[in-house]
Formats: sequence, C-alpha cells, structure tokens
Amino acid sequence: MTVWLPPVGTIVLLLCGLIVLRWHPKIAIALVVVGMLALWISATPVVAHWELRALEVGVPQTPLTGTGARAIVVLGGGSYIEAPEYGADTVSRFIAARCLDRLHVTVAPVMLGAGGPGIDLPPLDRADQAQRMPVRLHKIEDDVLFDCDLSAQRVTLGVAKKST
Repeated sequence: MTVWLPPVGTIVLLLCGLIVLRWHPKIAIALVVVGMLALWISATPVVAHWELRALEVGVPQTPLTGTGARAIVVLGGGSYIEAPEYGADTVSRFIAARCLDRLHVTVAPVMLGAGGPGIDLPPLDRADQAQRMPVRLHKIEDDVLFDCDLSAQRVTLGVAKKST
C-alpha cells in the first residue's frame, strides 16, 4: 500500500525546512526553496497529468481473451456522471450513439429521495421519434428487471477482433 502519494514528499520537505530553520538557516532555506519549487512543478498541468496517469488503472487490451465471453457488461454505468475516461455519462452516450445490443434496467420499490437520472438522453421533438424495442420482463423478488433488446437499432462501428 502506497502511503506517500504526491505531494506528501514535497510537503514533508517543506516542514523539515521549517523545523531546521532555527539551527541551520542556510540548509532550511535550501529545503524550503527546493520544496516550493518541487510543489510548483508538480502543480503544472504536464506533470499533474503525468502523475495522474501513473495512478490510473489501464483498461486491459484483451479483456475477453480465453474466457469464451462475447460481451462486456457495464454495471452501474449510468451512475458515474462526467466519467473522465469517456467524457460523460457512459450508458446514456452509448444509447444515444446506438452502440448497445442489450440494456438491463432494474426497478425496485424503494424510495431513496433525490438523485440524478439513470439515463439522460437528448429531448425529442415528437413522441414518434422515441426508440421502441422488444422487452422481456423478469421478476426478481420485489424488483423488476427490464431486458431491452437494442440489437435491431445498433449501428455497426466496426468489426471486433475475435479472441483466440
């Protein structure tokens, strides 16, 4: 487990400089100057993005290799608004771009209070422009799962490589 994430080392350097100031003023000033300079450099956009990329977990290049799976499932994809890796609400953008084959929506009889929309699509001028799809319902205890088949409306963006 990493405890010394940036900028903790720089802040410790600054604190050491302030502590040593009374007994060794020249060393203390050097520590404070180096610490401030390092803190300023780490706050520049280039270095900050480089440090951020080091902390992020990358997406596996071949996530389905050897598994026999033919799909990627996004759980709770609509709950992370402005996801930095996609630029906005993931599921809503995939639906608007017609890039999904299936969509599972669960409705539960629970009142949670205020919250954001699960799916946020651009408004339509007329009701006949709305997407209609075959839907299968599944009752799971008190919840209802809507299994929406969007494959007929899917836009082909390219051919995916098959796993070996």
